[in-house]
Amino acid sequence: MSVEIKSVIQVLKNELNAALGRKQELVELLSESDLTRVKDRLENFDDRIGIALSQYDPTLHDAANRPDKKRKGKEPKKTAKLPIPFQRMINQQATAFLFGQEGTFSNNNKDTDDAFMDFMGIINSTRFHSTIREAKTLAGAETISAKLYHLYLEDGEVAVKTKILAYSKGDHLYYKKDEFGKLIVFGRYYETTTNDKTIEKHFDVYTSEQIFRGKASGIGWKVEVEANFIGKIPVIIYEQPVEWDGVQPLIERREEIQCKDADVNDYFADPKLVGEGVVKGLPDPDDTGAVIQVQNGGKLSYLTYDSAPENRTNEYHTLERLIYGMTFSADISFDTIKNMTIPSGKAWRYVFTAPLLKAKNHQDRYGELIDREINLIKAIMKVLFPKMDSSNEIDLLDVSYEFASPMPDDVLDDLTNIKTAVDGGFMSLEGAVRQNPLVEDYGQELERLAQERAQEQQRQQNLRLMDITEPTF
Repeated sequence: MSVEIKSVIQVLKNELNAALGRKQELVELLSESDLTRVKDRLENFDDRIGIALSQYDPTLHDAANRPDKKRKGKEPKKTAKLPIPFQRMINQQATAFLFGQEGTFSNNNKDTDDAFMDFMGIINSTRFHSTIREAKTLAGAETISAKLYHLYLEDGEVAVKTKILAYSKGDHLYYKKDEFGKLIVFGRYYETTTNDKTIEKHFDVYTSEQIFRGKASGIGWKVEVEANFIGKIPVIIYEQPVEWDGVQPLIERREEIQCKDADVNDYFADPKLVGEGVVKGLPDPDDTGAVIQVQNGGKLSYLTYDSAPENRTNEYHTLERLIYGMTFSADISFDTIKNMTIPSGKAWRYVFTAPLLKAKNHQDRYGELIDREINLIKAIMKVLFPKMDSSNEIDLLDVSYEFASPMPDDVLDDLTNIKTAVDGGFMSLEGAVRQNPLVEDYGQELERLAQERAQEQQRQQNLRLMDITEPTF
């Protein structure tokens, strides 16, 4: 073995030992019920999440908390407070393009169909598709969320359920990973309310071997230890930058000019009368039909303004283009759609190119997390179905996940193009069948077409024989 390879192996061993040492240190603190020191040694994200949520919640925007305008001797003049929830729209759109259409799980080993049926049973009973949408939306708004798998007894049988964890749902998330990004400890702090309205503080810590359930007791913690029968930390962590990352200043500027323009509109909503020269007999504002007299060329007019300056209008549009463009989002306002020609499937794909590219990028991150979840569910299956585990069928189970396209298929356009290619001699019948979006199993469809052609040839041959043998008079 070369010196270089030995050096690499030694470095890897040192890193692994360091990670194991940190985990062992945490486990020792857990065994001593010292959850306070455990929390201090785990990474927490409350500060980062707090900033994200202050931007995500429109009621916390600066635009929603503008001070009223002070007036001498009068009540303060109310100012416009018009936060615009761009962040919510951008985040919800990103989730819709990634998980709006349900993806599909496939079994790549047909010898394990029974295990795959049980796998899909867990997927359906834990509402995988709806929970991953919820987790993705929360991660896009808060930068992190998690899905916790929990085993429990139901009618004497072990069952499984899931729970989505997030700061906005009352969960404070903690974790520790090794140098390779592998999760070695996960913690969750939360509070519950008892029947007598007492607040109880909890801190649960998960390792691959044990689960430590802590409850605050006086100045310390009371900890109950459970064996982790799954053998894996039963948590999937979803972590990403906020979906509006990089455009917060643009959004704040857009809200600012929206509020200022609204203030101007309010100011001119009650017209101000402007007089020139000599004006006599100004009426009471509440009187109607009064006569106002002017002398010596005097004039009266209302103080109005025609419209916002052109540069202000341009700034509106520029800000919105940048907000949508820099976040790879689509402007789906009514005005945008109204100005489109009749949209076909391909036209919609062109309009939604940016969010589709964003969804593709997200597929790398969330595809890896779904692969982890598949492996976690297989580990859970070994607890739920020990007989199947003993036959090794669960280990042989080969499950993959395919993301679905968020766009509807424009089948008519595809069929028209295929027919044109076949009629023009540019595509074979077999190629047409393979490209047909209505055909699920093109091999089986080709066999059917071959049988139909053979039957038709036989029928034509029978007709010719009948013509030959038919007696003539």
